[in-house]
Amino acid sequence: MLRQQGCDALADLYAETAEELTQQIALVGIGGLTGWRRAAVEPETSSRFGPGAAHANDPALSGTNPYTPRGFSASGYREFTQELYAGLRAAGYNDSTAIFQGSSVTGQSFKTGEAFRPDSDYDIALAGTDLIEQAKKAGIGLRSGGTRTGPLRDIDLRKMRLSALAEALSEKVGRDVNFMIYNSVEGATGRAPSMIAPRK
Repeated sequence: MLRQQGCDALADLYAETAEELTQQIALVGIGGLTGWRRAAVEPETSSRFGPGAAHANDPALSGTNPYTPRGFSASGYREFTQELYAGLRAAGYNDSTAIFQGSSVTGQSFKTGEAFRPDSDYDIALAGTDLIEQAKKAGIGLRSGGTRTGPLRDIDLRKMRLSALAEALSEKVGRDVNFMIYNSVEGATGRAPSMIAPRK
């Protein structure tokens, strides 16, 4: 359009700038950009967007795929979430939603500030009314006015019929996989930086 309006020099400048920005992203990633380059690719205000997305300004967006928690390739994440949802269905939780939280999303531990490491675990919130109702029936302690549990212990996992799933997923990725239960997706994502696991 600029060339059509006789602005060849400006069009060339835009093309060169875009090429430089592309090369910098390939070299250092989005998280390594500074100055105008960083401003060009990041929104000014924090927001949440779309299923499977992190909060807009989270360090998770510095990776090659903002829809993938740390420690996963895109294909590995897809396989993991497919097995996760299949296991939830097998346990009778057909309407539940899995949500990654913790350092796999933010890149660092909330408690210690340590970066996500090869031995870091995955914290996964499981949201759904069927899950929270089963937790109540099983006598699992609830927090925040009955809207969530704490991290499920071994005995809690057995009561929820989730032991085998947690073990299988942990073995698959070589990391501990921790579950906690929320009554809703909004309750989980409103509490901490989150990445909703896609169903397909």
